[in-house]
Amino acid sequence: MNIERLHLMELSKMLSRHFFNLYFSDNWTEVNLKDLISDLSFEEAQHQVSNLNTIATLVYHINYYADKIGDFLETGELKAKDADSFKGGKITSEAEWETLKEKIERDGKRFSQLIAKVDSETLSQDFYDEKYGSYLTNLLGILEHFYYHMGQIRLIKKLIRNSSYTK
Repeated sequence: MNIERLHLMELSKMLSRHFFNLYFSDNWTEVNLKDLISDLSFEEAQHQVSNLNTIATLVYHINYYADKIGDFLETGELKAKDADSFKGGKITSEAEWETLKEKIERDGKRFSQLIAKVDSETLSQDFYDEKYGSYLTNLLGILEHFYYHMGQIRLIKKLIRNSSYTK
């Protein structure tokens, strides 16, 4: 096995670790999704701040991609549609919010595990279609995308909890 291939094999494990940490553990941003949303009530998750997305919508949006790309990694069929990624997150009860948080946890673990199984040859191959680039660039893009939305969630959470802020 050549050195480049060895590094690519390790890269999928490193990416897997980054996704796991994004969801559940310490990372250089000092925030993870589980902790970020764990103390949010249903009312806060659904609270509309100006014209921003609600936290519940952003959480759904992040997880939509983990779920759909996870399905793709398992089956080779891509059924994700960008237009559908913001159609969820409309929760109407604390029970629905808790169910969404539980789904986030399951899907985050699954997605991390599936990424770890991606072999070195696959990382450099086209992701579903040539126009999407390689698996590697897509996984890195998804990671960046998730962190971007986690930053939004953190800011919206601060706005909601700032007693001087009004709608």
